[in-house]
Amino acid sequence: MRNVSEDGNTITLHKFQGLDPCARKKQDGDILSCVIDVETTGLGDTDRVIQLSVRPFYYCPETFEVTGIVKPMMFFQDPGEALRPEIVELTGITDEQVRGQTIDWSWIRSMFERCKFVITHNAKFDRGAIDREFSRAEIPVTEKAIWACSVKQIEWRSWCRPSAALEVLCAWSGFFYDAHRADVDTAALLHLLRRESRLKELLTNASKPEYRVYAGGFPRDLNSDLKRRWYSWDANLKVWYKSVEGQEAVDEEVSWLKLRSPSCDPQTLEIPPEQRFSTEA
Repeated sequence: MRNVSEDGNTITLHKFQGLDPCARKKQDGDILSCVIDVETTGLGDTDRVIQLSVRPFYYCPETFEVTGIVKPMMFFQDPGEALRPEIVELTGITDEQVRGQTIDWSWIRSMFERCKFVITHNAKFDRGAIDREFSRAEIPVTEKAIWACSVKQIEWRSWCRPSAALEVLCAWSGFFYDAHRADVDTAALLHLLRRESRLKELLTNASKPEYRVYAGGFPRDLNSDLKRRWYSWDANLKVWYKSVEGQEAVDEEVSWLKLRSPSCDPQTLEIPPEQRFSTEA
């Protein structure tokens, strides 16, 4: 943890004042990516995006150093109904700000497809919300950009055991910010990735496919064994599954399932990086 006093009794936090200038200028061959954040009317599948912030940047593919930061883009969208008081309190967004506003989702999709990576601090939620907006607008989801999740694809636990929440990680890194404002959230996340030199780890992991092992036919009375091994329940397929990295880990899970239950018929699925976190994956 940064900024701990010598006696270990005091921690100093500095308010985030904005992104630092890039130490090296953008050069030919540097890669465009972006950090995004969305605010929505709620957490359900029928809830709407009411704010979207996009912060494009360039990085060097050899050193993973950020070499150019583009001006942030902020969009509001009218959900067609009054915002609930708890959403207004949480996000600071008001009915007046979103009234009559629309987001050009075709333009957003084209922006994403220009980027190598779309980085967010909760890719499953943010991509799900945006994919549903694409669907409502009858626009195909992007199949070019790789979505990178700074919660799941960075090993934070050994560095910050309490939580992988963005506010906690930033505090652990020695700064705080005005959370739940999409424009500030994206800047704070990019600042954290640069400050703690985590961009390489994130983008390297995001470039790998995801492997899912499904425990087909596993006895129901042994479900507790699956839970202890960190399997999750797929409500659509009605089967337990576990996401792992690499073929060696797949083989290990398949062997464990067959050893624990000879009647089990494990099935595996490889999800390409571009489809990871998609509602269709």
